[in-house]
Amino acid sequence: MPKAPRIRLQNGTELRCLDAFEAAFLEKEMGQYFEGGISLKPGATVLDVGANIGMFSAEVSHRLQGDVQIFAFEPMPPVFEALKENAGLLAGSIEALPYGLGAKDETLEFTYFPLMSCLSSAHRGQTDMKAERARVAASLVQVIRSGMVQPKMAKWPLPMLEGFAQSYVATRMKGQKHPAQIRTLSRFLNERNLPCVDLLKVDVEGAEEAVLQGIGEEHWPRIQQIVVELEHFEKRLDSVGGDLQDRGFVVKTLQEEAQAAGDYGLVFGVRG
Repeated sequence: MPKAPRIRLQNGTELRCLDAFEAAFLEKEMGQYFEGGISLKPGATVLDVGANIGMFSAEVSHRLQGDVQIFAFEPMPPVFEALKENAGLLAGSIEALPYGLGAKDETLEFTYFPLMSCLSSAHRGQTDMKAERARVAASLVQVIRSGMVQPKMAKWPLPMLEGFAQSYVATRMKGQKHPAQIRTLSRFLNERNLPCVDLLKVDVEGAEEAVLQGIGEEHWPRIQQIVVELEHFEKRLDSVGGDLQDRGFVVKTLQEEAQAAGDYGLVFGVRG
């Protein structure tokens, strides 16, 4: 059996990963989640929803020097195994949970991409795969041109780079079907009796609104900060941002060039 690949983060932490290129890309994104007024103090409670291998959890653990309680949710069994192993390597109280969060308790069929696991989703079916691949390839082109990953490729002629991105994405976005357990955030908060969530991070590949719908009215006041990576950003921003404002959050957004090319971005909510 081949040895699981590893990545050493810039802060020195070593994590198990499914793909080194994907992990390097995820690491580069982590700092963005702390823009928009997001801040954490030692002793914080953080929910990492859509944790993948635990890159965000690792960043929080490092920033708070292990003085943190993290609950990391990942519904895809192959990815969860890596997350669970990584949770044991990180400082702090970090619990990996083998289910996702959504609008109701149910079992959903996910499209899982073994070679691009961070894009796995119950909202990414075969009918829209051509458009999804084009969206991801356009974003990858901008990521490489920015020098964020593979800096030697940044100077390639644009047609050559576009051809590479399209081929790369077509090869890696080949999905498998996996059933996955989904629960509501309110159920989790009741089960754990958590009085406060200092930061709710949501990166769930199209199911962002479903996660928020799973929060009962009685639980919203417990959430102090929220950051959502929102797919189809332009179409959905008014709805998601407006809902957060109505619940008392000061809302800010971030969408860099690569994110705009892929039609996604970050929405931040901080209690006013």
